[in-house]
Amino acid sequence: MRQTIKRGVKKILSNSGMMGCLSSLRPAGVVVLRYHSILENPDTLNRLIGPGIVHSADAFESHMRLLAKSFTPVTMDDILSFAAGDTKIPTRAVAVTFDDGFADNAEVAAPIMDTYKIKGAFYVTTGSISPQQLPWFFRVRRAFHVTQERVWTSPLDGTAFGLDDPIQRRQAFLQASRHCAVQNLSDQHTWINILEEQLAIEKTDSDLSHMMTADQIRKLYNNGHIVGSHTVSHPNVAHIQEKDVCIEIETSKNVLEKIVDNPIVHFSYPSPILQPHYNITTTDILKQFGYKTAVTCTHGVFSQADNPLLCKRIVVPESSEDLKWAIESVLVAQ
Repeated sequence: MRQTIKRGVKKILSNSGMMGCLSSLRPAGVVVLRYHSILENPDTLNRLIGPGIVHSADAFESHMRLLAKSFTPVTMDDILSFAAGDTKIPTRAVAVTFDDGFADNAEVAAPIMDTYKIKGAFYVTTGSISPQQLPWFFRVRRAFHVTQERVWTSPLDGTAFGLDDPIQRRQAFLQASRHCAVQNLSDQHTWINILEEQLAIEKTDSDLSHMMTADQIRKLYNNGHIVGSHTVSHPNVAHIQEKDVCIEIETSKNVLEKIVDNPIVHFSYPSPILQPHYNITTTDILKQFGYKTAVTCTHGVFSQADNPLLCKRIVVPESSEDLKWAIESVLVAQ
């Protein structure tokens, strides 16, 4: 009952235009949306990345229609210009971003965005550009999702997890994920190969098609979208050694620059399982290697006084009604 009343009040406020009026009285700012995967049938990736961060194509289309009708779509280049004081940002400005580099970004999301003349930023994990290795979080989730083993004894601390118990299975998954989040690419692969062997997981190349190819990345860029780095191996850069942070940030930049034949100046901090997912050191390293903006997973709106290497974003709900409320409420609260 309480949720129904709450939803009703939100709908009345949103439809009344009051939230829009209130947001226009606040300082200029940009709401940056954080997407990952867009699929016709989101359930198809549950075994790889899990529910919650995959949106249906129908929902995404309704989101883009909403942005085109009720807000002003902008890009990360616009945000950079706004931060530098070179241009003003329009009212009710919203930017669209995608993390990880899923193939459906190019195959499903981009054509929908093109219909509404909206340009996005696509942050790619370069070590997983197809047909390379799947991201570690794909492989770890799949291993614990499909294994028929009843017990997994962790080589990290010797804990025996009973996999028939959903709670223990999740605890095992979380322990494995925390370990992967602080390893470099080579160590991730070594660890996951051990994990897959312990859990009797068959290796398959069919899942590699879930990640973008270099040609898809190049086409997005040539069609006016922004391509940015999401590191090489998707570690939590606030929890790995500084030399490894430099490798992740510089190498991914170089790989993408060869693909698009242009400078890469936009970055997205991976936020796998551990917090914080950025710090002063990581921001300084980004600046050192020529990045101009970086988006975080910290909730909020980007204002002109903010550091463009620490752009806040918001999680995107499924319904366009909830998305409208999420955007307007964060604009009012800034």
